[in-house]
Amino acid sequence: MIRREITDLFTNNGCPNFSPIKGIRSDQERIVNEIINLVNESPEVAEELAKIRTNLRWDYPHSLRTAVLFYDLTEQEPELLDAVGTETVIAAGLLHDIGKLWMPKKILYKPGKLKEQEIELIKLHSLYGSMMLRYLEDKYPDISGIVFEHHQDQPFSYVHRSDDPLVLRLGALLCLADQHEALSSSRSYKVAFSQELSKQILNGRFPAMVKETDYLISRYGNEKN
Repeated sequence: MIRREITDLFTNNGCPNFSPIKGIRSDQERIVNEIINLVNESPEVAEELAKIRTNLRWDYPHSLRTAVLFYDLTEQEPELLDAVGTETVIAAGLLHDIGKLWMPKKILYKPGKLKEQEIELIKLHSLYGSMMLRYLEDKYPDISGIVFEHHQDQPFSYVHRSDDPLVLRLGALLCLADQHEALSSSRSYKVAFSQELSKQILNGRFPAMVKETDYLISRYGNEKN
């Protein structure tokens, strides 16, 4: 089932989507296979992902697509994969928004603009998610730290931010993958942004990661299916 879900998300919708270039498409399909293998082999990840699937209607497809983008980005920096392992990267990508299970649904799925206090509450999901995933640290080293770091403007970051540069870098890449997917997809409160507009926004938010943004758009930004 998960294979069909991921394939449909990257072929039957707007961006981000699979590349029409054969070599890149083959690489993307390999990434999907590795994600599927982890879910099939890890009952803990499968169980947590099932909670997202059941309870967070927007975040399940978002989580699948973000996991693909994050893993692809991380593969370009092999020292990151060497440090924490492929499995940690995949699990963190799939489960990065699991803290939203603690968020009120009426705020998560509120149509229209959120109030400032509602935005601040939503920002706590990265902290909650990191707490929920601590029990997986032995199997997936640094997963809770990476998940915590996937929003750089979160409250309490001055207390909890990791001092490990590898975790900070992985968190930054997950943040970029997360926001690229969110900008490129439609939501109840917004339409999908074009890749040109997404690029402008991401370059403004992540001026030190223009190369990484260009990489994602070059591989997943084909707007003609």
